[in-house]
Amino acid sequence: MFRAGIRVQSRDLTSTSGPDLASIQYTTSCLHAIWALCFQATKFVCLLGGKINMKLYGPIILIDDDQDDLEIIEEVLNRNGVQSADIRTFTDCYAALKYLETTSEKPFLVICDINIPGMNGMEFRKIVDENEALRRKSIPFVFFSSAAIGMQVTAAYEMTVQGFFLKRNSLAEMEETIRRILDYWMYCVHPNSN
Repeated sequence: MFRAGIRVQSRDLTSTSGPDLASIQYTTSCLHAIWALCFQATKFVCLLGGKINMKLYGPIILIDDDQDDLEIIEEVLNRNGVQSADIRTFTDCYAALKYLETTSEKPFLVICDINIPGMNGMEFRKIVDENEALRRKSIPFVFFSSAAIGMQVTAAYEMTVQGFFLKRNSLAEMEETIRRILDYWMYCVHPNSN
């Protein structure tokens, strides 16, 4: 019979005598077939970024004024198993704030740039912290920025953000950073994770 392009033969192995050459060859061919199937499955999972349809309990909120960066981050999230339907993108903090104040969804995570015209990421985080209803939602919040000035990093952690990450120059490094952020929050228990 054929399975996944690999031919497997049926053989009676109930003989009470010791293994003969045909039995050893058959066992070896079965092991090779199993190994080939495992290898194919591993390649498939790796193509999906190591995750298959990551199930989030709410959407990921991306806030960045650079449309190219938003598209790259969304692509990286997709490669990590996050469906596009589970991502909300905003190019300004005002729109993101309005969404957070009016949505019935429980966001999984906010990933926000710092240097955004109008209301910047720091001002946005401060408003979220000062809004009792939003603070009670306990939405994990990380900054994802091109630069990390010491004062900004200190100020961010004083506002109880859960992380400050740098956008990396290579796609591979960015994928690794996003994968680590997602892995952490998938396993972290917090008030919003129920």
